[in-house]
Amino acid sequence: MQVDPFRMAEARRILEGDVPLRQLRRLGALLEGDTGVARVQLEFGTDEMGVRFLKGRIRAELSILCQRCLEPMPWHVDLELALGLLHPGEDEAKAGVYEPLMVDEVPMHLTDLLEDELLLALPQIPRHELAVCPAREYVEPEGQAQATAGTKDNPFAVLAKMKTETSNEE
Repeated sequence: MQVDPFRMAEARRILEGDVPLRQLRRLGALLEGDTGVARVQLEFGTDEMGVRFLKGRIRAELSILCQRCLEPMPWHVDLELALGLLHPGEDEAKAGVYEPLMVDEVPMHLTDLLEDELLLALPQIPRHELAVCPAREYVEPEGQAQATAGTKDNPFAVLAKMKTETSNEE
């Protein structure tokens, strides 16, 4: 969907609806399935300081791949948006309390913006909680791994010993 965000702000438009995940190709490449929708509520307007804004909420249930067990896992997304609309070259400080959004092209592709926000909501390394991960039996608990790390021999200890012996000989 293409919109002129500045005109939408002047007219104080509100948009609500569902965006099928299969339309979001970049996001779809990271998902375990592109079924489902992103529920979107957007409000365009101008605040009392004269800043044009885009506020809203995006909700979606995504299925992503756990990097620990390589099994699908659900990922609930509930994002709040508060963007200040700026023309290219405008000072970002003009966005005020909002996150600045440079609108390079008018009309802009609203689905691209929504997809960008959903991509930013994904974890860098998706993993189930350890207690429910199918690979939990192969993973050492964090506290145990740190305790055993202190008792292991340091492979560089021999080099450190050789260095101190060489410096004592000189």
